[in-house]
Amino acid sequence: MRIYLDQWAYVNLLKTYKGQKPYYPNHKDVCQKVIETANSGKHTYPLSFCHLFETHKRRDTRSRTELFKFILDISKFNSIIPWTHIIDLEIRNAIIKTVGKTPVELSNAVFGRGIGHCFGAKEHFTSIKADKPVPKEILDKCLAAMKNSEMMANALGQTDSTDFVKRMIERDSDLAANLEKLRSEEYGHPDKEMRKKISEVRFLLNVIRDKFLREVLSFNLNAKALTKQVFGSKETSRAFLRSIPTAYVYYVLNSTRNLNKGRAIEPNDLYDFGALNIAVPYCDVVVTEREWAKILIQRNVDKFYNTRILHSLDELGNLL
Repeated sequence: MRIYLDQWAYVNLLKTYKGQKPYYPNHKDVCQKVIETANSGKHTYPLSFCHLFETHKRRDTRSRTELFKFILDISKFNSIIPWTHIIDLEIRNAIIKTVGKTPVELSNAVFGRGIGHCFGAKEHFTSIKADKPVPKEILDKCLAAMKNSEMMANALGQTDSTDFVKRMIERDSDLAANLEKLRSEEYGHPDKEMRKKISEVRFLLNVIRDKFLREVLSFNLNAKALTKQVFGSKETSRAFLRSIPTAYVYYVLNSTRNLNKGRAIEPNDLYDFGALNIAVPYCDVVVTEREWAKILIQRNVDKFYNTRILHSLDELGNLL
C-alpha cells in the first residue's frame, strides 16, 4: 500500500522512536510497524514537497536535521509529485472520458523517486567546464549521495536557514491574511446555499476553465458543444469536477474551510491542502488531521477515490 503520513504523524512517530513520553510507549507498536513495513518494502510512505517545506521551518538545526533524517529513512526517497504538475493531465483525462475514450493511467507520473520528484523535477548535474560532461565516477557518487538519507538530511538541515525560515513564515502569514480578506469579500452573501453555488462557480472559472479550453482545442474538438455538455447543468459540471481528482479534493477542502467563517484561515492550511489534494486520490491510505479527515469523509471523498482516510496513529496501527 501507499500510505501518506501528514507532517504531524512523522513528528509524533519520531518522538515515539526517541522514547519521549507520552508518545512512547503509547505509539510504540505503530512506530515499529511503520519502520518494519518501510524497510521491507511492504508499504511505501511517499515524501512530498510539503514535508520538506514544513521541516525546513524548524528553527533549531539539530531538530530540523533529525526530522529530515527520520522522514527520508521512512520514505526511502519514494516521492509524490505536486498537484500543479498533474492537473493538466487530469483535465485531459476527464475530457477523454467525456467523449467516451479510455483515459491514461497517471500513477506512474504521480509517484517517483528522489527529492527532485517532489517538485516535479529530476536531479541534474552540470560540469563546471561547459564543454565537458561530468565524469562518470563523480556523477555516480553524486547520485549515490542523493539517495543517502544521512547525507541529504545533513545537507538540508545543517544549512543556516534562519533568514529563509523567517521569510517563509512571514510569507505564509501574509498569504493567509490576504486569503482571509478575499474570503470576507467573496463569501459575503447572506444565503448559505448561494455562497456554496458562488464558491463552486468561482472555482470552475478560476482553476478549471482556461485549462479545459486549452485541452479541448488541442484535441480539435468543438469547444462550444463540449463546454455546453460539461458545464450545462449543476450535475454535469460537478461530475466533471469530480473526474479531476486533485482539483476536486482541493475544492472540497478549500470551499468547506472558507464557508466556515468561524474558523480563521491558518498558514499551515496551504501546506495541508497542497499535500492532501494529490495524496488523497492517489494513495491507498492517508493519515491527516482530524479536521480534514472529517470533511473528506463527510463529503464521501474517501469512497469516491477508494482511499482510507485516518486521523490518528492508533487507526494506522490497527490497519498495519
